[in-house]
Amino acid sequence: MVMITTCDKCDYSHPAMAPGDRCPVCGGVTRTDAVSSAGVARSTAQAFPPTLRVRSRFAGSWYEDALREARQGALGDYHARRREIVFSVSSAESYIYEWTFDLLEQTHGPSDINIQEYFPDSPVHGWNRGVSEQWKTVIKQLHQNGLLLAKPDLGGVHGNNWIKVVGYRNGLIHAQISRQEIYAPTQTVRPIVTTSDLASLERRS
Repeated sequence: MVMITTCDKCDYSHPAMAPGDRCPVCGGVTRTDAVSSAGVARSTAQAFPPTLRVRSRFAGSWYEDALREARQGALGDYHARRREIVFSVSSAESYIYEWTFDLLEQTHGPSDINIQEYFPDSPVHGWNRGVSEQWKTVIKQLHQNGLLLAKPDLGGVHGNNWIKVVGYRNGLIHAQISRQEIYAPTQTVRPIVTTSDLASLERRS
């Protein structure tokens, strides 16, 4: 226990001053307090920069782009079909990622999403990361992990049409459509997709 005498006017304090003494600095009235000496615990708070996560959604926008081309592009307009195909497959590829992310977020919470399990940043050996393989592999993983009660049927007529559309998309963006077509008595050379193929596609309304 330590006795501290403090000036009420200038706050000067000193343990040597006796109770009732005038302040030697300003002459003011003093008060004497009994101060208990105890150990002091120091707490240090370290601030870390916040983690900001930004997500963009494009599946719906790609779909609207494809729908606009399907509805407005005239029959035989292979440029409209070209855009429709690219937009459609882009929508499907965006959707499988965005839908999986939403499903994981709803199941595990926003802070415990292991999206890398389904969409690794680096290609996995033996996994063709094309859009068709993503739909097959991710759906299978979600089902195995108990996040889907049943796997959707990706075969049949719709499955065959899907494979055809993806093939056309690949032919478009990898410049197959720009390669020459050869029709000769000794050989016929056709790329994966041609302008005639696109022009012959039915317009969807």
